[in-house]
Amino acid sequence: MKVVMKNFIIYSYVEIALAIIGLTLFFLFAKLPFFKGIGLGLIMQASLMLTLAYFAEKRGAEYLKFLRMVCK
Repeated sequence: MKVVMKNFIIYSYVEIALAIIGLTLFFLFAKLPFFKGIGLGLIMQASLMLTLAYFAEKRGAEYLKFLRMVCK
């Protein structure tokens, strides 16, 4: 479970990077609908995944706390 909790940090960085790439594509290529669409899709996907990862990390922290309490 400790490994999973450490991986949440990596997931967060990757999702933030994808959101930044999406924002860059969306605004840099505003006149090209293909790249603007890819950018918008990346923004939406990364935002959703970042939100879900946040709640999963909170649940994981509670579960890890429970495991530490039970396994003493």
